[in-house]
Amino acid sequence: VGQIVHGDELEALASRLDLRIVHVLGEPPEGWKGEVGRLDRELLARHVALPAMAGRLFFVCCPPAMIDTVERALVGLGVPLRHIVAERFRYDRG
Repeated sequence: VGQIVHGDELEALASRLDLRIVHVLGEPPEGWKGEVGRLDRELLARHVALPAMAGRLFFVCCPPAMIDTVERALVGLGVPLRHIVAERFRYDRG
């Protein structure tokens, strides 16, 4: 899917590591079966099962405007802030 940066590399890592990747697309292509919309507490709650995930690291990669929202939602679900690694990026839709 064109909206997923380094999608093949991420999937290769997931197949080798104890890694779960959840892609969330704002404008999915026809036939997309993954998550759609914005990262919010409700969406995250479907994928974050504490205490089973206690001690895990959560890597969040999205535009800066979304990072604070995602961090607050994860903390609200019980994830310690020190377990959240955020990568802020900007992109042009040219």
